Amino acid sequence: LPSDAKHFIMTCFALETEDRKDAPTLLKHSFLRVEVSNTTKPQVSVKTDDRRKFALELVKSRQRLLETRSICV
Repeated sequence: LPSDAKHFIMTCFALETEDRKDAPTLLKHSFLRVEVSNTTKPQVSVKTDDRRKFALELVKSRQRLLETRSICV
């Protein structure tokens, strides 16, 4: 297990409440940070001239984001 993962888990499950971090602090932990390179392709490739498809992709992207956040909390 990487050291930052171990630190993250130990912080989540600290026995003493003052040692336990709140959710916003945990979401900023280095273990959860993702490096984004300049070569990363966008997940959504919908032309903006088709408004219905664009709106649908926005809804899907929002749902994926909410699901990802719920895993972290």
